[in-house]
Amino acid sequence: MSAVETAARVLNVIVGLEHVWIMSLETILWRTKARAVFRTRSSDLNSTAGMAAQQGIYNLFLAIGSIQSAAIIDYRGLVMYPSFMFWAACFGSTSILPKIFPVQGGPALIAVVVSLVAMDESGGGGGGESVHFAIGVFVGAVVLSIAGLEWKKRDKVAREVGEQMLPEKK
Repeated sequence: MSAVETAARVLNVIVGLEHVWIMSLETILWRTKARAVFRTRSSDLNSTAGMAAQQGIYNLFLAIGSIQSAAIIDYRGLVMYPSFMFWAACFGSTSILPKIFPVQGGPALIAVVVSLVAMDESGGGGGGESVHFAIGVFVGAVVLSIAGLEWKKRDKVAREVGEQMLPEKK
């Protein structure tokens, strides 16, 4: 096993474990530690707990896929799962909170790049498959960043309209 392949596997385990942590914040710790991490108002904790738990389970699926791909040396999985994590960070950092990108997107992108190099080195992505993956990762990042910006714009309008519709406090 080459050094690059080992690095790809280790990085996939690291980003997988990061997503296990995110899952635990969104499920088990939603009403405690996650409140500060996600800047959630205490008045919103109960109404958002179910949605957060559902999101947490999706993060667990990403973690399992990433870690399993590292364990069985599945090059497509080594690229695919951190790509999903990276895309989620592109959307989240442009729509919700910019610090999502360096915390979640940066490590995932590094895992993708190293996994693409490992795929090429091993011949596991024969026929230029790694180039196609790289193009897909780039296009996905652009599309989801634009979608995040659009969501943020629409959310701002919805909040402004919603505030205008609220009854005045007496």
